[in-house]
Amino acid sequence: MRTFPILLVIFVFVAACKKKNSQVDPQNQCLTPTEVKIQHISGQDVSFELIGTDSASIGKVAWTIISDEKTVQIETDSKTKVTQNFSKSGEFRVTVVVETVCNKTVTLTRTENIKIESYTRQWITDIGQFQDSIDFHLTESVNGGCIAAINGWYSKQIISLNANGQLLWKKSLDWQDSRYTVSILTAGDGGYILGTNSNAKRYGLLKISNTGEKIWEKEFYGVPNSSMMFPQDNLRKVISASDGGYILAGTSNTRVGNNKSSPPKNSNSNDTNTAYDIWIVKVDAQGNKQWDKTIGGSDAEYINNITVTPDGGYLLNCVSNSKISLDKTEDVEGDYDRWLVKINKSGDIEWDRIQPADTYSQMIVLADGSIIIEKQSYPTGVGYRKLNSSGRKIWEKEVEGSDATLLQSDQGGFIMFGNLGANNLIKFTSNGEVQERKTINLGEGQLRPWSPPIKSTSGGFYGFLYSANNQSIFYVK
Repeated sequence: MRTFPILLVIFVFVAACKKKNSQVDPQNQCLTPTEVKIQHISGQDVSFELIGTDSASIGKVAWTIISDEKTVQIETDSKTKVTQNFSKSGEFRVTVVVETVCNKTVTLTRTENIKIESYTRQWITDIGQFQDSIDFHLTESVNGGCIAAINGWYSKQIISLNANGQLLWKKSLDWQDSRYTVSILTAGDGGYILGTNSNAKRYGLLKISNTGEKIWEKEFYGVPNSSMMFPQDNLRKVISASDGGYILAGTSNTRVGNNKSSPPKNSNSNDTNTAYDIWIVKVDAQGNKQWDKTIGGSDAEYINNITVTPDGGYLLNCVSNSKISLDKTEDVEGDYDRWLVKINKSGDIEWDRIQPADTYSQMIVLADGSIIIEKQSYPTGVGYRKLNSSGRKIWEKEVEGSDATLLQSDQGGFIMFGNLGANNLIKFTSNGEVQERKTINLGEGQLRPWSPPIKSTSGGFYGFLYSANNQSIFYVK
């Protein structure tokens, strides 16, 4: 029997396999890394990943990772991704030296600012009893702490805390007309803007310094209708505009004149006290009016919330009793329904959508323009619905709980914070999948559901607590 040809074939095949396993062809099979990627995963975990390669092409890898917290130096074999634990946000710098099986050495570097969303309580500060308080409003301060505006029946206070929760100053707002604050936000020059209402039922805008001193004050209102018993322009919220000015949003039943140039939409505006429209006023950084828009159908509308959208426009969360008419293009499904209105940066309507009556006023807009909005979910759940950038439903889901605040996550998803079953914080991906559950120890205090927490630029958030004896402000990061 002649076996020589068969043995020769086997020898050639084995030799070829050995060559392939021991020496990768650089032109055809060795994938050299082209960059290194830094990404926050969840909690305190940050990943460092080689891009443009695979583990078969990698030999030894030397990682040097430098952050504000620590320096990490490790070596790995055939590994394109490592994960390390960090507790502090800040600048992350990585240098990686890669030896490939093609006998090449590649050095890659990258620097990224990463916000660690570990969500642990940093401090709780008692701010007093405030037994006559109506509501509380918060914003992040210019010194890294927070500013609280507190409305009481007999007193109005502004309280400033530094980044460690220590009291910097406290000021009383001695308004003669029972004015109260509906919004507080940081001004671009280091001061603060307060949106106010008064017994005179006019939109108010107050600018104070970073030490609480009054700088200027403005009012915006229309002409009262003499046939109405209660004419009013009722400010609901003030937000920072996309160009450095401010947007004032509220409801109005007054007519053109004074500061109002956009006429009523409601068909009953001449003879009923409940003929409310949505009135939007745009001002510059000095509080000078640039434009105003009245939005509504032929019946009553009220606004509950407004937020900036990634394209520089604004999303309005309203309640409407109008059928299809004027600005309303979708019919009411009940006596009152949730009405979302998207306007551009000039106040012109781009689209409007009716939402089911179980929709709440809380909402956030993600970086791609999609919308997360809270909804009722009986009997033991907290619901949330995702809409696309045109206001059409993508999905809706729920988790166990009774109430929660929606907050934006720096990693592209969103957060719920509140009474969520066994936890008080749940982190979600942008697709609504639960990514992390936590219980943050807030001591004996209870959350104030009518004064929801606010997100900080550090990646954490501030909020109010109350108990039988006092009020507190907490900071979580």
